[in-house]
Amino acid sequence: MDGEIELSTEFITVRDGLQLSYRRYDWTPESTAARKGRKAAISDFVVVPDPYRTMDAIAPLIKHTLAASKSPATAITFDAIGNGDSDNGPRHVTMRADDLIDLCDALGLHKINAIAIGDGAQTVLATAPKRPTFLGSFIFIDGGPKYDAVGLARAAALSKKGAAPTEWRQAAEVTKAVAPGKFEALSHKDWTAVAETIWRKDGSKLKPMIDAPISDEREEDDVMFWRELAVLRRVPGLLIRGQTSPLMTEELAAEIAEKHGQMQLATIPGQGHTPYLRTAQDVEAIVEFMAV
Repeated sequence: MDGEIELSTEFITVRDGLQLSYRRYDWTPESTAARKGRKAAISDFVVVPDPYRTMDAIAPLIKHTLAASKSPATAITFDAIGNGDSDNGPRHVTMRADDLIDLCDALGLHKINAIAIGDGAQTVLATAPKRPTFLGSFIFIDGGPKYDAVGLARAAALSKKGAAPTEWRQAAEVTKAVAPGKFEALSHKDWTAVAETIWRKDGSKLKPMIDAPISDEREEDDVMFWRELAVLRRVPGLLIRGQTSPLMTEELAAEIAEKHGQMQLATIPGQGHTPYLRTAQDVEAIVEFMAV
């Protein structure tokens, strides 16, 4: 990485009084950053996480995306309420949209380029009726206005099989076992690294960092945001899906792209829902889309 990323962690108070933890990444490349492999500047962006992932889980995505830029760039991300260091409290999708708007208002960001992971896509879509001009561009990673109903049911069944791990090897195995789709691209070392973003060591036990009472307002495990997607028809979009994702199938991704009208599609090989973008190669589609 030819340059430096400065990381800072802060809090804001959202409209109902809860504390939301966020991180700011500031990338400063070396003066020689225009060398081969770094051909463009990257737009500043905000990463909207899946409610069941902490900021640590998406740190590699942010760092590799920023490091591809030949010019200084900034990324912002935040934890869902109840995750990481944020306060606890019920959070349905429209409230998460308000959290995103409150954060951006506090930081003076009135138009953003959003990268949304999993259910974070619905958080972004829920901002559309509230602020139709909020987005300059958006990237959805294995998320969108709806999920495949069969895949959603299978994912819900898998989540109930998770056990409370007591050591890291077991944590890696549990994490892999409940992940929807096949993740052949990830090694045991990768799964251990992922597990370390879900649990933290607490004495002789592993304590979960994700413990939010999330409610998606889902009726029979299905909530749709097609009208919200229509509001964003003139906003450039990219949908990245995991190759084996049962929730964001190839057919559903094509349907979403067609209804949006100008959405690009990309696939991460060897990963399911939602793909973990942990290398420079993994974020190539993001970098190409966000290059200015």
